[in-house]
Amino acid sequence: MASRLPAPAISDNDAQLTVEGSIRGLNLKEFFLLLSSTGLAYRRCELIRVNGTDMDIQFLKTKSRKKKQASSPALMAKLKFRSLLEQAL
Repeated sequence: MASRLPAPAISDNDAQLTVEGSIRGLNLKEFFLLLSSTGLAYRRCELIRVNGTDMDIQFLKTKSRKKKQASSPALMAKLKFRSLLEQAL
């Protein structure tokens, strides 16, 4: 029977993880935790505490990006058309 790692405790803000092997010597003050095998889902993390193979991490908030105003002529024409269509209905 294969040994199983304990299920990680996770919330919106932080997590408790157990890792296989040693993390000694790795600079993990801030890192990305991949949540999918393709790398499309990830969270930016900060290491809070290490106790053997157990880690407490905190998810860092990313700075929100402001959406840019539409400025291309084609998009402006589409928005103007939509506005005129809504007025006609």
